[in-house]
Amino acid sequence: MHLRPGQTTEQAVIEEKLREDRIRTAGYGVARWGWRELSTPEEVVRRLRCAFG
Repeated sequence: MHLRPGQTTEQAVIEEKLREDRIRTAGYGVARWGWRELSTPEEVVRRLRCAFG
């Protein structure tokens, strides 16, 4: 995670969640996954289908 000068990790996480809410409100799907899920392609596909149906 890249922080702006003076920005805390907590602030960055909150701002990211608010951005994600705005994206969803605009009618777009959002899918998230981490490195662990990438080792299970079926899980990534499931998340994409869930977000973008």
